[in-house]
Amino acid sequence: WGYMFTNLSIGKKLSIGFGMFIFPLVFIIILMVLLLIQIQSFKDSDTFQTIRTISIITTSIAFFGILTGFPIALSISKSIRKSAKELKSVLNTLNKGDFTVDINVYTKDELGEASQTLHEIILKRRKFFADSKLISDSLASSSEELSATTEEISRNLKSQTERASQIASAAEEMS
Repeated sequence: WGYMFTNLSIGKKLSIGFGMFIFPLVFIIILMVLLLIQIQSFKDSDTFQTIRTISIITTSIAFFGILTGFPIALSISKSIRKSAKELKSVLNTLNKGDFTVDINVYTKDELGEASQTLHEIILKRRKFFADSKLISDSLASSSEELSATTEEISRNLKSQTERASQIASAAEEMS
C-alpha cells in the first residue's frame, strides 16, 4: 500500500484519506435507507418506531459528517498544497542561484517549519554573500593600491638606475 502513494502529492494523499473517512458514512446512509425499506413490515409496532428513529438519527449524523467533512478536507488539502507549492517555487529559484527570493510561511505544520528553516538559511546565505562581497571589494582595493605602489617603486627604481648610469658615465669621462 505504501508504494502506491509514494508518487502522490500531499493534497491528493489527504483527499484519499478523507475519502476513506467519508466512504463509511455513505455506506451507513445506504444501509439505513435499506433498513428503513426492510422494516416497513413493522409499521404498527413500537419496534418500528424505535428502529426508524435510530435510522433517522444515524442517517442525519452521516449526512452532517459528509456535509462538514468534505469542505474541511478540501480546505486542509488546499492549505497543504499552497505551502508545498510555495516551498517548491522557492527551492527552484534557489537552485538557479537567486538568493534574493523570500519565502512566505503559511502554516505551523511540518511544511511551515521547513519553510521557516529555509527562510533562516536564505538569510544566513545572504549575509555570507554580503560579507564575501565586502571582503572581495576590500581585497580588490588593496590589490589596486599595491599595484599603484609597485608601479611607483618601479618608476623610482628606473629613475635611480638612470641617474646611476649618468653618474657612472660622468665619472668615466672624468677619469
